[in-house]
Amino acid sequence: MSLSLAFNLQRNRLSLNIKGELANSGITALYGDSGAGKTSLLRCIAGLEQGAQGSIRFNNTIWQDDSTFIPSHQRHIGYVFQDARLFPHLNVLQNLHYAYQRCHNKGSSYSLEQICAFLKLDHLLSQYPATLSGGEQQRVAIGRALLSQPQLLLMDEPLSALDQASRDEILDLLEQLPQRVNVPVIYVSHNMDEVSRLADHLVILEQGKICAQGPLLELYHRLDLRLNQQEQAASLLQGKIIGSDSQYQLAELSIGAQQSLWLHCQRPIGEQLRLRIPARDVSISLSPQRDSSILNILPGCIVSILHQDNAAHTMVKLQVAEQYLLARITYKSLEQLQLAPGLNVYAQIKSVALLNQSLEA
Repeated sequence: MSLSLAFNLQRNRLSLNIKGELANSGITALYGDSGAGKTSLLRCIAGLEQGAQGSIRFNNTIWQDDSTFIPSHQRHIGYVFQDARLFPHLNVLQNLHYAYQRCHNKGSSYSLEQICAFLKLDHLLSQYPATLSGGEQQRVAIGRALLSQPQLLLMDEPLSALDQASRDEILDLLEQLPQRVNVPVIYVSHNMDEVSRLADHLVILEQGKICAQGPLLELYHRLDLRLNQQEQAASLLQGKIIGSDSQYQLAELSIGAQQSLWLHCQRPIGEQLRLRIPARDVSISLSPQRDSSILNILPGCIVSILHQDNAAHTMVKLQVAEQYLLARITYKSLEQLQLAPGLNVYAQIKSVALLNQSLEA
């Protein structure tokens, strides 16, 4: 059961040639540079590009092939655009009710009242779109898409036009979406922070083609991808809060059977967390440093090293507590320490990012 894609689209300077299968559970992020074809791919899935040639199949239903084309409104898709596109002559409740009246599955497990409560819309119901902030408009747009009871939700950079506070508020809600609403989501973004927080699966597009796809954690640490060869390269670690130090406002996060990290946060014991650790904030030593302000010094083993011509820095992939960590260091440090795959070293983690907060470690 999945979204199967095998089509191409030629339009002006865009050449889209897509072949692959996307997961139909959780959140799948489409990531790539501007012009890579992310939005065009989303529009093809939605049936908004009749010039696409080939096949699109969702689960057991053919949406299009050489002899079939199911129009957009019959694909039962919810679509959230970069701008909210609300009906200006209808208030918030009327905008939401418009979608709910036209949903294809009246027996859905979530109601208008539940969606309003989840997206914090109850106090906005009598207002009109022109009186709402950008973040409020986008929350209404998400609610309207969900109330159409879609079998697939498409989101095209829905946070790109918002201020940071509004982005963070909606990201908090979107993180809860898979648990609240059982509908697969395809989320377009060129913001890796958003992708890191939300995605279960990752599809990377380059020049109109899928260059890599798979579970987020698997792709996040592949050195052969351009994603991990750039200044903003980072690692993702998953763990569970197992202790705290109230005197210093620190929480202890277990990332393996015998390894843990200290974080500056207040979270309940047992909570599962995902951490984003910038590769530039990880250094490597051959022995544990005792006289350092860095708290998080973890033993690990070098798995691989990225070699680039005419570059000052290189990327080192470490295995730490059965997970992977990237360190961006200079070639001079690489040679001075004589680092090589298989060597046991210590990773010194200067800082991590917990959700949307930068936390000194």
